Amino acid sequence: MRERSIRTAALALASAIVAMGAITPVFDLAAPAGATTVKYYLSLGDSVAQGYQPGYSDGSETLHGYSNMVLTDVASKYRLTLENFGCGGATTTSILYKNGCRPGGLANDGVSYPSEPQAAAVLGFIRAHRGQIALITITIGWNDFGSCVGMPSPSSCVTPTLPGIVSNLRTLSARLRKAVGTSTPIVGLTYTDADLADWLQGTSGRASARSWIALFRNSLNPSFARAYKAGHVKLLDITAASGAYVALSDLVDLAPYGKIPFAVAQICKLTWMCKISNDEESSKGYALIASQIAKYYLHIPA
Repeated sequence: MRERSIRTAALALASAIVAMGAITPVFDLAAPAGATTVKYYLSLGDSVAQGYQPGYSDGSETLHGYSNMVLTDVASKYRLTLENFGCGGATTTSILYKNGCRPGGLANDGVSYPSEPQAAAVLGFIRAHRGQIALITITIGWNDFGSCVGMPSPSSCVTPTLPGIVSNLRTLSARLRKAVGTSTPIVGLTYTDADLADWLQGTSGRASARSWIALFRNSLNPSFARAYKAGHVKLLDITAASGAYVALSDLVDLAPYGKIPFAVAQICKLTWMCKISNDEESSKGYALIASQIAKYYLHIPA
C-alpha cells in the first residue's frame, strides 16, 4: 500500500508539473535484467543508426552498430529488445515524408516499412506497444548537408540548410514525445566531425578542418539542441565526446601520419575518413556512441 501511495503521489506531482507547462520527465525505464516483460529500444535515423560500415558485402556490419551495442552496454541492469528503423541515406525530410528505405539501407535485423515514412512506422509501433517503449534514440541530419563536405567554405553551404533541419527535428521530436508521453527517455545524437581528417591534406585542409570545428561548435550542434527541445529530447554531444574540441596544438603520434592533433587522430580511429575517405563510423566509433547512450540511460532515476 505504501508503494502504491508513493507512486500515486509521484504521478500527481508529475501531472501538476505538466499542467504548469514545465515538463520534467519521470522516466519509467526498462524491466530489470531477468524480468519477463518485453521492453523495446527504438533506434531511428540514418546509416549511423543503421550501423553501416564500408567493406562488408554481406551487410553483417549492420549487426555491430551502436544500436546493437547499447543492448550489451545496459544488459547488467536492463534487458531491451532492439527495433532498428535506421535507414542509410535518410534525411530529416525523408524520415518524415518519404515512404520506405532505399535498397540495402536497412540493417540486417532492421524493421521494414515499404509503404510509409520511417517516422510513421515508428509511431505505429509505439501505438501497438503501449507502455513497452523503454528508450528511443535518433541520429539524423548529416545527410541534409552532406553535399557541403569538401567545399572550401562549408559554412556558406551548411548555414542555409539549418532552418529546415531545425523545423523537421522539432516536428519529429514533438510527434515522438506526444506518442510515448513524458516517461520514456528520448535521446538525440550529434555526429563525429569526420571532416577533421582534412587536416592531413596540407594547408587548405587545415583551414577546412578549423572551419568544420567552428561549424559544429557554433552552428550545427546548437541548432540540434534547439530543435530537440520541443520534444524534451536529451541531446548527447558525440562531437565533444569524440575529442573534436581538444586544441589542435595538442599533438599525438599516430602511424603512418606522425605527430598530428589529438582531435584528428581520434577521427582516424573513430571513422573511416583517414583510410578510405568514408565518413561512416568504425567499430570504435560505434562503441563510443553506445557508451554515451548507456552512460546516460543507466543513470536516469527510475
